[in-house]
Amino acid sequence: MKKIISTLLLAVLLLVSFNGSVLANTAHITFTDISSHWAEASIKKSVELGFINGYGDGTFRPENPITRAEFTTALVGAMKLPISKKSSVFVDDNNWAEPYIETAIENNIILTDEYDNLKFEPSKNITRQEIAVMAVRALDKAKEAEDQGYWKKIFSKLTDLTQVDEKFRGYIKIANDLGIVNGYLDGSFGPKKTATRAEAVVMVLNTLDKLPETDQTGQADQTEQQDQGNVQKDRLGRVIRTTDLPSNYKDYPYILATIPNEMYEMKYPYSNPDVTKRRVSSKLYSTEPQFTDENVDIWMERIEKYYDLVLNVDYRTIDENWESEAFEYINKGVNEDALRRKLKDYREWVQQNQIVVEGSLKPEPTMIYDAGFGGFFVRSQFDFKITSFKENENLLYDDLINYQKLKKDVEYKGYTDIELSTNHSGGNWGSTLRISNTASLFKNNIMN
Repeated sequence: MKKIISTLLLAVLLLVSFNGSVLANTAHITFTDISSHWAEASIKKSVELGFINGYGDGTFRPENPITRAEFTTALVGAMKLPISKKSSVFVDDNNWAEPYIETAIENNIILTDEYDNLKFEPSKNITRQEIAVMAVRALDKAKEAEDQGYWKKIFSKLTDLTQVDEKFRGYIKIANDLGIVNGYLDGSFGPKKTATRAEAVVMVLNTLDKLPETDQTGQADQTEQQDQGNVQKDRLGRVIRTTDLPSNYKDYPYILATIPNEMYEMKYPYSNPDVTKRRVSSKLYSTEPQFTDENVDIWMERIEKYYDLVLNVDYRTIDENWESEAFEYINKGVNEDALRRKLKDYREWVQQNQIVVEGSLKPEPTMIYDAGFGGFFVRSQFDFKITSFKENENLLYDDLINYQKLKKDVEYKGYTDIELSTNHSGGNWGSTLRISNTASLFKNNIMN
């Protein structure tokens, strides 16, 4: 009898945690274990959207692992897919999540032939690779991901991508590029690592952000219904738009559908008074031999990796490796010793001042500007939050940080121009371009 009661209680807990129909009236719950948690805002938003909830004891348990059944239920619920009434084809799906699993199967989010002996193992903790695959399929990008040459064509910053079965490498690359499942500071993705409940809700929200917008009737935006054969895309598979163009559209090789005009029309950084020495992006791409796909990919990767370091520091884990990695992405100038001391001083200050920063920066390869002084500026989107410090001083590795009045636990977002430079003059300088030692998030930006 006790066993039956325990089983029923467990079923109730799981349904309360993942059943959207129950959640509609529970968004006001305040959990006792998410205050100051890095994913607190995302957890609250997820509960409000109704695809996940906490437990009967008032906790959310953000660091608990999440199972295949639980994640599938959350993703299907978040996407508001009609729940299937059929029995699952999996032989082990006689469980509370069976309707959600079958719904995922019917929508090609889960493919049954990828599971041995038709066993889904719903209680097994889900891995980051499995989440990446499901999310990319939910976005209807499976064909792109399974292009046999896709992952080889695009420069990858993920150091362990080759450890993944070739069939799934494209999925991981897309999930990482779209910011759905991000890699780690050391450049790895960790495909076999399991995800926590907190990580899972963030990944589901990231997936929702990439879904086509719908109108009040639930129909996809008209632009998404156009004949895909008539949609022009760039070499990275991104849609190019030809309407509602920014006022300075001629400055760029093309205009992307996913980037707002505000980013295109942001003023350029301080430039050479001699206008003949300035070059906008469209001119650079059409006249500068060093602007090859290979070089541009290298520059973008260096910027992104450098700011993965700058915008993700934690006094509990930062060490000398942070200094050496950052050093490799910076144009050293004439005094390498001074640069090493500067990096070391900041690392020690992070430890002393108990600084924790979380964030990311995404450079846009079509927005590169030559200000006429010998360097280049790459327009980038950024977001970051400073969650811990003792003194509000030198919180980021950035020469202009102390001119900013930044607050703890506030998410800052915007656009900025990141400066690149090289000491190599003439000839084939493309691969030598690195982050300028005077680059700053705050030199020329728009920030909320």
